[in-house]
Amino acid sequence: MKQTREQRRRRKQEQRIIVTAILTILIALLLAGKANSEWTGQSVGEQVCEAVFVTKDWE
Repeated sequence: MKQTREQRRRRKQEQRIIVTAILTILIALLLAGKANSEWTGQSVGEQVCEAVFVTKDWE
């Protein structure tokens, strides 16, 4: 079934919103990690490694 011009435009807008939301979340996480590195003295990579592999707190 062929999409109409309006359907394509709407789908493109939805994709832009999703990409924008994902990028916003990633930027917020990066900035929070940088701010936390000032407090802990750990780099962002060290914080991620500790959070994922060392503590293994998935809850």
